[in-house]
Amino acid sequence: MGARRNLSVVGWFLAAACRGATPGGDSVATGAAAVTARTWGLAYLQANQLPQAEAEFEKVVKLAPDQAVGYADLGLVYLREGRYREAETQLRRAAAAVRCRRARRALARS
Repeated sequence: MGARRNLSVVGWFLAAACRGATPGGDSVATGAAAVTARTWGLAYLQANQLPQAEAEFEKVVKLAPDQAVGYADLGLVYLREGRYREAETQLRRAAAAVRCRRARRALARS
């Protein structure tokens, strides 16, 4: 039970860190599609329509695989569904994406 609670806390922390984040893409159209999918996903998540939220967040991940926000949101869906291993995988991907972005920024500054 403790591990599940810790995973939930990490999930909510990552989601909060990504709040307001906008998934991007290689083009304006791809970025707009990712933002639209995330908006729908968040609406479905708030309405507890988890299968629909999952489908929208999967679109975000496909459209913007280098962005943490899609993985974090997908992890939250899995947490709500009790799919803890899958949630952990997605949350780890979100954390890795955040670290990669920070590393890229640091390299760009040097």
